[in-house]
Amino acid sequence: MPYSVTPKTDCPHTLDNVICDLEKLKGTLNKECYECNATGENWVCLKCHLVGCSRYVCGHLATHAEDEEHCIALSFSDLSVWCYQCSSYIIHEEIKPIISQYHQEKFNCLPGESKMVTEEDIEYIAEFSNQMGLDFQNIIDKNDLDVE
Repeated sequence: MPYSVTPKTDCPHTLDNVICDLEKLKGTLNKECYECNATGENWVCLKCHLVGCSRYVCGHLATHAEDEEHCIALSFSDLSVWCYQCSSYIIHEEIKPIISQYHQEKFNCLPGESKMVTEEDIEYIAEFSNQMGLDFQNIIDKNDLDVE
């Protein structure tokens, strides 16, 4: 049976640690870590909007969360939200507009909308499939992809 994580819906830290300033968050998706300039697996503090690397890189955002007592952060990798105080993934109405904005920026569509696959996407999938020894046409057929 697959393992799944259910985000906590009653995190008591959300209202004091999330500042939903969508304008300030714009453009942070590809920012480097404030400390080590890593770009691979970064998170953004949802209180002050500082971008830092994950615990699996150098842990700079976790250090920031502890030092500044800013306990809620969003992952740029999968758009999940973590509360360092609860030690849990969380979801809350205050956070949904932030997730939607990052989803739009990352995938060029809102959550729940489908994105038309472009020729550029197909070329990337084909190249990646070839490098991994995968059957490209099977991937296209299996996912019923529509190409613009």
